[in-house]
Amino acid sequence: MTVTQTAAGRSFDVRIEGLRPPPAGSLYELWAVHPQDTLERPQRVSLGTFTTAPDGSARLTAFTAAPADRFPVVGVTLEPVDGNPARTGPRVLAPGPAG
Repeated sequence: MTVTQTAAGRSFDVRIEGLRPPPAGSLYELWAVHPQDTLERPQRVSLGTFTTAPDGSARLTAFTAAPADRFPVVGVTLEPVDGNPARTGPRVLAPGPAG
């Protein structure tokens, strides 16, 4: 992942490899996450949803104006395609530094 700071926020260029395509009725969601985020007390901002190619790869670009000092890490969850914007699914890629 490459993160670029701009005057308006952060731009993310993300490459993913080795992540199985999501099951039918599911997709992956990329998040900017506060270190103390929990399901009970969510502190995250969605950077968008995606699927992977049959070989497990994906490439996406995302942007957020959310402050880097408040949401310094990123993570990926597996989410149902149900229209609910909140995280309800499990983490599939653990949070890591966002830049």
